Amino acid sequence: ISITGRGNGHINNNNSIGGESPTRAGNPLTANVGSKIFTITAGTGATTTLQGNTVANISFATATGTSHIFNVTGGNVLINNNTIGGGSPSTEVITNATFNLDVVSYTGANTITITNNLVGNINNASIGDHRTACIFITGGTPTITGNTIRDITSSGIGIGTTVSTAVFWTYGIGVTTTGIANISNNTIFNINRTSLATGTLNLAGISVANLASGSIVNANRIYSLQNSGTGTGSSAHVSSRYPTPSAPTSRRRTSTPTGCRASNCWSRTATASASSATR
Repeated sequence: ISITGRGNGHINNNNSIGGESPTRAGNPLTANVGSKIFTITAGTGATTTLQGNTVANISFATATGTSHIFNVTGGNVLINNNTIGGGSPSTEVITNATFNLDVVSYTGANTITITNNLVGNINNASIGDHRTACIFITGGTPTITGNTIRDITSSGIGIGTTVSTAVFWTYGIGVTTTGIANISNNTIFNINRTSLATGTLNLAGISVANLASGSIVNANRIYSLQNSGTGTGSSAHVSSRYPTPSAPTSRRRTSTPTGCRASNCWSRTATASASSATR
């Protein structure tokens, strides 16, 4: 589904996409790597909505490029109450063979609201320096609240130290914008990244960078994240809500810009040699 031209107030609701039947059963809907299921370039007037959609049983199989489920490149947009993968049947999955996978992404400069969505059963099999991001924001003024992200697997390398300098991590939520962000009351769990590469291998429940003063990262629940590598130097970067681990490798308040509020959140860094780092 493609909407371009920067019109306002588009409604993209209650669609069922995937599989080979109205219930998304049977063989997967197969697309080239780099395909986009929804791509939206909206206007800055009345909000464009994507609500109540169910997307599952999709396989991005060949070619190169960044694959997307919801790809929004501009405008005021609401993404609410959608289910992407995450259902109980074994076919309710999203798979990607190679390169980056951004499940929900926004690259515009306006208002983006992402609320009450379920993202789950996501597998990115790429073994290169490629990203797996469930929610990935690189601009605008984002509100990201009440989402559940679970059961994510990836094999990418993911070098670098922060979301602003390393865009190839595995993320639950990754946000880099100079706007004011609200990232609250999200639940993120069961993210497993296994790589055969050596060196620094980064995994983040939530990672933010460059946020404006007044941004909020609050009351998010993050647990059961595992980061595994075959060599030395593997690391896991995790932000989690109380209760904190009893004996973490390191623990600190989530780092935020002056004037930002990051309450009920912790950051933990753990390292592993030829094994895994797990929170």
